[in-house]
Formats: sequence, structure tokens, C-alpha cells
Amino acid sequence: MLQPKTAVLLVNLGSPDQPTPGAVRRYLKEFLSDRRVVEGDGIMRLVWLT
Repeated sequence: MLQPKTAVLLVNLGSPDQPTPGAVRRYLKEFLSDRRVVEGDGIMRLVWLT
């Protein structure tokens, strides 16, 4: 019987402009608000962005 295979996919989705709390906050807000990155609508999206 064949065993299922496991794979790991590494991708770079960008980084903050600067290593400061404000720049990281802006980056995370933009990153987590992208519907291609975090699926879901309504209350779950609000939870991720706060």
C-alpha cells in the first residue's frame, strides 16, 4: 500500500519596511487583510485585524 507524501512549501510574502513596531503593525494589517492569505468573513476577519 502506498504511503501518503508530505510536502513543505516555503514562500516569501514580503516584510515590513522597517524593524519598528509601527512598520510591523502596518505590514501585518495589510498582510492579514488580504483575502488570499486569511480566508473568512465577518467577525473572524475583525478578530484577526484587531
